[in-house]
Amino acid sequence: MTRASRLTRSAFTGVWFFLVPLIAAVALVAILGQGGPPDPLDPQSGPLAFMRDQPVPLAIVVFTLVETLLWRVRYRLPYAAVVFPAARPDLPDELRDEVEAAMGLVEESERLSDRYGKRLSPADRDEVHARSESVSDALSEEPFGVDSFRAARDGLQSIVERSFSPYRKGETREYVEQIVIALGLALALRSFVVEAFKIPSGSMIPTLRVGDHIFIDKLRYGPLLPFGKGRAFPHVPPARGDVVVFGFPERPEEDFIKRVIGHPGDSIEVFDGHPHINGWELPHCRAGSFTYSENDEVWGHHEGELFVEFLGENSYLTLIDRAALGSADHQGPFRVKPGEFFVMGDNRNNSHDSRLWFGGQGGGVPFDLLKGHALFVWFSASNRGFDASRIGTVVTGHPRVEQASVELQAGIERCISEKPANTTPPVASGN
Repeated sequence: MTRASRLTRSAFTGVWFFLVPLIAAVALVAILGQGGPPDPLDPQSGPLAFMRDQPVPLAIVVFTLVETLLWRVRYRLPYAAVVFPAARPDLPDELRDEVEAAMGLVEESERLSDRYGKRLSPADRDEVHARSESVSDALSEEPFGVDSFRAARDGLQSIVERSFSPYRKGETREYVEQIVIALGLALALRSFVVEAFKIPSGSMIPTLRVGDHIFIDKLRYGPLLPFGKGRAFPHVPPARGDVVVFGFPERPEEDFIKRVIGHPGDSIEVFDGHPHINGWELPHCRAGSFTYSENDEVWGHHEGELFVEFLGENSYLTLIDRAALGSADHQGPFRVKPGEFFVMGDNRNNSHDSRLWFGGQGGGVPFDLLKGHALFVWFSASNRGFDASRIGTVVTGHPRVEQASVELQAGIERCISEKPANTTPPVASGN
């Protein structure tokens, strides 16, 4: 194969199997994002709400599906016959795999000749080149000659095995390389795109439960730089109401998950578990009573009041535990430092968050410790066993409680329908 044909094939492959799937994925995400917020009371909007809130996983799925579809029809794509001899229209379908394998053999012989050809005798080098050319000629022959093609292929196979057998990849090496590549891609995805996270405590109940396994979007707030050097775009802060995973400021090696409440410069006060930002009380609505159990012991049973809270574009559930030990009627005020954000758990009286850090003085999360944005639950298992009802729960989607009573579910829907017009806090004085 000539250098020009290699370049042509690389360009064809890049366009059809990278650029086209990428455009399709980005376009679909952009179209869904322009559709406006879904109606939380319309059950038909559920799938759209889920997809709009998960742009990175959605893009990955669309990219993979489009690429897979294109690969299945690769021989029918425009200009495919220019780069794929197996795509020529006069070729019987049962021979296409043989032709594709023969092209791979030609490429392998050229690669081995470039690397190890000097170790062969001049006669053997010339024969390898001649056999390779004969296969290329047979592939371009019109009409296609099956017998001449197979004779040329078998001749090339024989000389390659005789001349380069010590240097050819064995089956074991092929498997090892594939495993290494797969591991490398998995590590790259985990480091820069999507990472799994297990919920270790009940601080985010009812939004997240102990034993929930979620995915986090690591691109939402800007790509992470290698070796813990921060982010490529540090000017992309998390929105108020986002649920984020971050390194605990007092022990950065330990990951926490909380909800963003305040931005740099904000003054935060908390009264009976309800935040006030710059003197403005977050709108909230009581949905009803809520109970949950961490274990079978009496002390593991919790009862409280469930509220729907509204902050920016986010609506979510919070719990005020009636019997939580150490809870205070008033906390703050706390001033959020530049380059940080203030976080709280949804289980307001059972959360070790910004209100309690640094010996009770409170504190924010530096932007450099931000790991990613919580997406959805992909698995859930606790000491009570596997919970299939949690699978697919969107962290920042429509507020809901699995197996809620009719009365509580009606209370949640009523609160959402009564969402106030203004859910954006005022700018802090001096900003």
